[in-house]
Amino acid sequence: MHRYETELRKIHWNSILKGAAFGLLTGWNGETDINEPEIFEDSNKKGQTIDINGDIHFHDVNFTYPNRSEVSALRNLTLVARAGETTALVGPSGCGKSTCISLLLRFYEPASGQITINGHSIDTFNVKQLRQNIAVVSQEPILLSTSIYENIRYGKENATKAEIEEAARQANAHDFIIRLLDKYETRIGENGTQLSVGEKQRLALARALVKQPTVLLLDEATSALDYANEKIVQQSLDQACKGRTTIVITHDLKTIRNAHRIYVLTNGHVIEQGQHEKLMADERSIYRETVKIQQAETTEDDTDTIMNQAIVEDDDKQKTIVEGSRLLSDDDKADVDQSLSSESRRPIFVRLISMNSPEWKIILIGCLACLASGASQSVFAILLSKIIDAFGECDYVKQRRHVFVLSSLLLVIGAVILCIHLIQFIAFAWSGSKLTQRIRIKAFEQLLCQEVAYFERPENSSGAICNRLSSEALAIQQMVTSRLSIVCDASATFGFGLLLGFFLNWQLALVFFIFHLFVLILVFIQIKWQARINKRSHRLIGQASSLAVEVIHNMRTIKQLAIEKALVKQFSQLLYDELITRRKDTIISALLNGIYWGFPSFIVAFIYWYGLKLVEHHQINLKNMVITRHIGASLSAAQTFFNLFDRIPTIDNSSKEGRALSDFHGTIEFDQVKFAYPSRPTALILNKFQMKMEPGTFHIFVDFS
Repeated sequence: MHRYETELRKIHWNSILKGAAFGLLTGWNGETDINEPEIFEDSNKKGQTIDINGDIHFHDVNFTYPNRSEVSALRNLTLVARAGETTALVGPSGCGKSTCISLLLRFYEPASGQITINGHSIDTFNVKQLRQNIAVVSQEPILLSTSIYENIRYGKENATKAEIEEAARQANAHDFIIRLLDKYETRIGENGTQLSVGEKQRLALARALVKQPTVLLLDEATSALDYANEKIVQQSLDQACKGRTTIVITHDLKTIRNAHRIYVLTNGHVIEQGQHEKLMADERSIYRETVKIQQAETTEDDTDTIMNQAIVEDDDKQKTIVEGSRLLSDDDKADVDQSLSSESRRPIFVRLISMNSPEWKIILIGCLACLASGASQSVFAILLSKIIDAFGECDYVKQRRHVFVLSSLLLVIGAVILCIHLIQFIAFAWSGSKLTQRIRIKAFEQLLCQEVAYFERPENSSGAICNRLSSEALAIQQMVTSRLSIVCDASATFGFGLLLGFFLNWQLALVFFIFHLFVLILVFIQIKWQARINKRSHRLIGQASSLAVEVIHNMRTIKQLAIEKALVKQFSQLLYDELITRRKDTIISALLNGIYWGFPSFIVAFIYWYGLKLVEHHQINLKNMVITRHIGASLSAAQTFFNLFDRIPTIDNSSKEGRALSDFHGTIEFDQVKFAYPSRPTALILNKFQMKMEPGTFHIFVDFS
């Protein structure tokens, strides 16, 4: 009976795994064939290597985005970017400037028309090599959650340390990098949360410059920089653009006065073109009107000069503060040890049952079904022994009648067991799904209550949190549905079998009980061991999940940099590290499982031997205990959620404590404020900062990034 149930479980899990594999292999699109990509991006596939040192031509290009088919992004666009020259694209938002870059990088294919480089259509180019020869600096800098050094090196995989530092100097980033505690090895956090927007923009510039690209695409590259850094970086860009084919997209027209050619776009086509002087000479020029409007809206010649001088004079003072990287005193440091609520002292399983209390009636039905299942196994054993006795009947008629009656009863017992297991499965599956839903909602609610610093920790990245809400919550559901059901079933079977054994032969039952105590100890060891190794491997799996989420979220930047293989290698390394970490653990787990699965057979053999020694023929239905190797992981997952539930945020936006503000028109005052980000506690951001703002007054904060 046990073997039969084991094989059924194998079939059940094999079906689940096959279904999952089918979903993966069909690309999650429900189709039986994987679609062939329209644009091959593998360097080993279509395309040929061609020198792209030449003019870039857009010939009557028409394009519509797939998800906005009713709007034309480009309409018969024709323009030329000469080799070694700077070409500027200007115009209102949505006129098609960034679309030109997307088509040049072959993120999309034009609906009609052609784009050529050096006279060759770009659809004949090797896509990866094309992108490796083009550097892009976008308006919104995208950095990956790794070190500053690695982020710059993504621009050029084989870049040396000297090349990386030189690129950082050109982008005016080297100075702020070396003032950090870990310098180039400083990890910037998910989406670069540890850096200001200006610092991220300069790192993106350094990443582009280290590539030494043939073509440079600048999409509002200096938009996030303050005045002082913009001037310095713009000079670096002007130097980098010399002798290099450059396409600049900008709304700040003062930065493109030296461009060799300027194209003014609107509604996806060119309406004006020429050099700055030519366009300014045309009184009807839209470009000229835009320049005048921008000049009227700014007092650049006066205000920026004064501001720049003030920043330069204060630069040394600021460097003294940052370069010192002074450690905060014990009184100033934030208490990073998180306080937990009193609930955390309750056992995990008790808390799980408590959270499942609204379904207590369903759980009770499931437990009663388990008791009935355990009792039915004992009845099954008794009937089986009686059938064996019936075959010893000498009278053939009596033998046949007894065997028929007992076999019919066995058939009835089988039908009853089927119904019992059906009720048991439905009850625990229903309660388990409700518990999982409740845990996910509570976890999400608690996440929204945490302070910002909580999410800046590596272990709390978006990938790690998504992993908790999905796989770890599912592990708890599996424990409550299938594993808890099997535990209850096996416990009931063990209890009824033990009682029956003591009733029939106490010596044999006592041996049975002693051996199963050893099995229970082995089960406990397995649970503890699995929880331990699951906790050790959680960090690496979380890093791999975070990397996967980050890559998918920033896929456009990944393709711009053509670093797919490097990221696959990094992802594989994380999984390999996890494999190495668990190699020794797996050997010990295999040994424990081997002993566990082999021990019941030893028990059966010993009891039969002992029964023969007692000169007593007795059939005992041994029921293997529950599969326990996953319970440790489930308990570890539950502990992770309860740690989140019990964590008291340092700043709780859902708390009702504190004084309610009925009138928010008072004076705002910063009094000797000292502050450092929790992720960088050694670098003071505010040092005895003092400021007072009276009601109704207007204040402006200015400084460099």
